[in-house]
Amino acid sequence: LRDDFRQPPGDVVVAVGEPAVLECIPPRGHPEPSVSWKKNGAWLSDKDERLTIRGGKLMLASTRKSDAGIYVCVATNVVGERYSQPAELVVFGLDPKQAQQELAQVAVHLQEPVVLPTGAVRLSWTVERQAPFLQGYRVLYRLRGGRWEEAQVPGEREALLTDLRRGQDYEVKVQPYFHHLQGPDSAVRALRTPEAAPSAPPRAVSVASNGTSIRISWQPPPPAEHNGVIRTYQVRVGG
Repeated sequence: LRDDFRQPPGDVVVAVGEPAVLECIPPRGHPEPSVSWKKNGAWLSDKDERLTIRGGKLMLASTRKSDAGIYVCVATNVVGERYSQPAELVVFGLDPKQAQQELAQVAVHLQEPVVLPTGAVRLSWTVERQAPFLQGYRVLYRLRGGRWEEAQVPGEREALLTDLRRGQDYEVKVQPYFHHLQGPDSAVRALRTPEAAPSAPPRAVSVASNGTSIRISWQPPPPAEHNGVIRTYQVRVGG
């Protein structure tokens, strides 16, 4: 086995009942090594249906308090074996009622959205009454009257929405959460993205001529490609 582990496992903290994943990419070798795992010095049993090892990654579908311990990734081939640095899996008990009560006290104040000329929307919010059971925030958005969708939020108190359709009315809100539990939504904010030229051409274009005149007809682009209100069409004729 050559070199060190390309990715040794790191410590993981989860609540009881949640899935846990310990990553491991073994060293390179000839032949390529297989990966197995030890917990507290003993080999893990493959009889546990909650446990899966795939590509070196150890996955526990639903953790128990008894899963807590020190885990080591072991790379093995015909030449020998190599042990990774140890990683600790911490599984803590969670009182759902207490967590929900704490989350219910969190107040999120969503500021007025800032609509950029590019069509992206910048969101920011403030928070009152922080709670110990608070993992993060979900940004939810929808076309007015439509179904809520969730946006990825890499920031702690801000987000940038970039995949919105142009010339449309949207509603946005922010929701605090802790794992599968959620706190009260912020107030809903309304916004309209700037219009732009249609992103698709007219459909069913036809041209008819009687020798002295030309008749051109067409259907508008698909509604999702309008990017606002289509007010005029330009017809250009070349000689």
